[in-house]
Amino acid sequence: MGQLAGSVAHEMRTPLAVIRHITYFLEHCFPCDDLNGREALAESNRAIASTDHIIAEMLDSVREPAQTQSRFPLSEPISQAVGLI
Repeated sequence: MGQLAGSVAHEMRTPLAVIRHITYFLEHCFPCDDLNGREALAESNRAIASTDHIIAEMLDSVREPAQTQSRFPLSEPISQAVGLI
């Protein structure tokens, strides 16, 4: 499931990055004095951020938790086992 989610995320983020770059280009290379144009670019940025958030949540939901190691003193259980024998 994790591999599928990773593949889907990659396939979705690639075109999303293109859309993000085009939006950035339009904002910075063609400053828009028109209120409708600015609102359209702002809505595009919100949609990009929302989609990116959904992709991140999808990846988080299938990500396996990191395994942690901890020290466990063996002397006491070994002593108890020897005592039983």
